[in-house]
Amino acid sequence: MLERANKTLICSVAYLDIVGYSSRPVPEQMRLKQRLNDIIAASIKDIPLPDRVMLDTGDGAALCFLGDPEEALFAILACRDILREMEQVEPLNMMLRMGINLGPVKLIKDVNGQPNLIGDGVNTGERVMSFAEPGQIMVSRSYVDVVSRLSQEYGQLFQYHGLRTDKHVREHEVYEVCMSSASSPLLAQALHSRRSTESKRDAAIVGTEAAQADSAQDKRAAAAWRENPKLIYGALAALVVVVLAGSLYFGSPHPTQPMTGTASGPESPAAADKQVAVSEPAKSGAENQAGAEKPKSADETAATASATAAYIAIAVSPWGEIYLDGRKKGVAPPLKKLQVVPGKHIIEIRNTDFPSYTETVEVKAQDTVKVKHRFQ
Repeated sequence: MLERANKTLICSVAYLDIVGYSSRPVPEQMRLKQRLNDIIAASIKDIPLPDRVMLDTGDGAALCFLGDPEEALFAILACRDILREMEQVEPLNMMLRMGINLGPVKLIKDVNGQPNLIGDGVNTGERVMSFAEPGQIMVSRSYVDVVSRLSQEYGQLFQYHGLRTDKHVREHEVYEVCMSSASSPLLAQALHSRRSTESKRDAAIVGTEAAQADSAQDKRAAAAWRENPKLIYGALAALVVVVLAGSLYFGSPHPTQPMTGTASGPESPAAADKQVAVSEPAKSGAENQAGAEKPKSADETAATASATAAYIAIAVSPWGEIYLDGRKKGVAPPLKKLQVVPGKHIIEIRNTDFPSYTETVEVKAQDTVKVKHRFQ
């Protein structure tokens, strides 16, 4: 994560504030703080560690997501639902004020050497959170503009609340996250799709770990054989005994078979010719099967695809919808690179506040062409 230091990143920030925290007695503050930590841990457990940074703000926390922007929305909704469940089991009269923003940040180290974030993306996230009522989730205009274009379902979750002015006399357009009866199934479908992807990823990780464990076990077994020569000698002796017994058994006539032919006499020439006629087609089929070309393995197929692949690197500021040859591929950021077939391609970048930008590029195999644009 720290290799991204000194670089400007577009980060989605989810702010949480415990309502009335400073007016509570210290023992109660400790219980509220511990509950908030448990809620946050449960809400972000499926998000990879390199894609998130958590900041303690005293009476709350800031969750900064460096990956997909919708991670902030999923996490903040999970925090609200988990808090409701905990309050039903053990009431602490705990309420949260929540806000989400998307903006530029820089990754630094704090006085303890831990990752920290500074920048307008973090500061504006705190301002947006301050406009929320207890139990309410407010989001900034920049976050709505990006997330609502990732999926049509997301756009139906936000209700415009107008302009708000912070203590520094700076105006912010804010929206409220409204979970209506119509939007709940849509978000549930999006969450189900995301969790299915995570389950497949976890299954792949478990399979890799199992393969590594089997490999380690095989290595230990091989080492045990090398360290104990008696095992090798014993196995070789047993193999020799089995081979000798087999040769003695199959080399001598079977007790139930006569040695001088059957009662019907020796095999006739016609039967011999028939046997040769049957064996020759079988042999020809075996030769054809042996001479057939073997199918390519998965590694060979992947190597061939990698050798003919080409890439287009995307860098857009502040953001833009990316279209490749007329087909939408995503929003940059977070989209950074497209894999394409070698040849000419048309890249179109759209932003609702500016005229669209179009560029034609030609990409060769195993080459990367950069497309950069700043909307002004």
